[in-house]
Amino acid sequence: MPGTLPNPTMPGSSAVLMPMERQMSVNSSIMGMQGPNLSNPCASPQVQPMHSEAKMVSPATQQMQPTQTIQPPQPTGGRRRRVVDEDPDERRRKFLERNRAAATRCRQKRKVWVMSLEKKAEELTQTNMQLQNEVSMLKNEVAQLKQLLLTHKDCPITAMQKESQGYLSKF
Repeated sequence: MPGTLPNPTMPGSSAVLMPMERQMSVNSSIMGMQGPNLSNPCASPQVQPMHSEAKMVSPATQQMQPTQTIQPPQPTGGRRRRVVDEDPDERRRKFLERNRAAATRCRQKRKVWVMSLEKKAEELTQTNMQLQNEVSMLKNEVAQLKQLLLTHKDCPITAMQKESQGYLSKF
């Protein structure tokens, strides 16, 4: 009889006592669908549900338990459902208001970003000028030292230093 639970004492109602995998195979073959291949465990990578026989409940116990309706879990986050009774003009007004606020935040964020870039550019420009000044001072110092060396080119001390450097460079 459709809609009733099978009686385990009846010969045709052994579906409750069969393992879940066997029931799936029998039910799918009855409906003309191909069931999972149980003879070859490597044939499909499907995960089979684990049911222990201790968890299986007899039909008599199932009839005594109160019927529980399964309710979907209450949403805890994510997108909110649209309120159906809102007027389209009100929805558009709220959208425009949110968009305006987002645009203001975006402009403010970009303004802060541009200001920080300008400040960094100013600092880098100053550092560059300082380094260029240092380079020019060092170039001037090198030129002065070269000039000083040229003025002492004929000096006897310079000749002795050249000889000693030549002596050291031979080894």
